[in-house]
Amino acid sequence: PKKPWISKDTLALINQRQKARETDNKPLEDQLQKEIAKAARKDKILYLNSLLQEDHWNVLRGLKR
Repeated sequence: PKKPWISKDTLALINQRQKARETDNKPLEDQLQKEIAKAARKDKILYLNSLLQEDHWNVLRGLKR
């Protein structure tokens, strides 16, 4: 996967945003976009912390902010 830290919950939000786009519901789409951004940041922090705890330094070296 391109971004392995994205959780299933965040992917569900992305699917909801796509449905909002299809129905031209701009306010809902904007709200979901903010929620997706927050969730993705949280997911990445949790992913990086788990890599640190498991000593996966090679994977961490390959990631860029």
